Amino acid sequence: MTTKRIDRQKAAGMSLVETLTSVGIGCALMALIAGFFVFSFKGIAGLANYATMEYACRKALDQISFSIRQAHAVTSASTNSVQLQMVKSDGTQGNVSFEYDAAAGTLEMINENGDMQRLLENCTSLAFSFFQRPAPGDDWNNLRGLSTNSPSICKVIQVRWKCERKLMGSLVNTEIMESTKIVLRTSNWKTDQYNFN
Repeated sequence: MTTKRIDRQKAAGMSLVETLTSVGIGCALMALIAGFFVFSFKGIAGLANYATMEYACRKALDQISFSIRQAHAVTSASTNSVQLQMVKSDGTQGNVSFEYDAAAGTLEMINENGDMQRLLENCTSLAFSFFQRPAPGDDWNNLRGLSTNSPSICKVIQVRWKCERKLMGSLVNTEIMESTKIVLRTSNWKTDQYNFN
């Protein structure tokens, strides 16, 4: 009968030092991977937040530009609101106004029936500026500013706003600023677009 001799060193398990070393390396690796995922999530959330806000700002700018270009006149003006006179498809006149509420951080478009459409949210500042047409011989870069007391001679409206939204407290902060000058074309174009129902 033959017996096999078992080598104690080959049959022994892991020592305590080897186990602690393996656990330490594994924990460090897991912390590194978790940090990478948190950093990636913050970046992706910031990009998604920026894309959402950029889309809302572009949509609001399109609506404001369309309305101002088709307006016949400015009937009321202030730094945080403007009222435009429009001609409907049936030939009657109507008004549409844009009003900024600083406390709520919103910009709303309101038709003459009082129907509202919210164009912007998270708006930290917004201002309308009014200009008359340039003097003969001047170019459009030399616009003459108007006070809000004389809206009837307004030819150009500048709108500037800043929107800001925070995600995850203050970890991700997205800020969008828009500024544009829009010329009133005072055409005979007629619209019923301002029925929000």
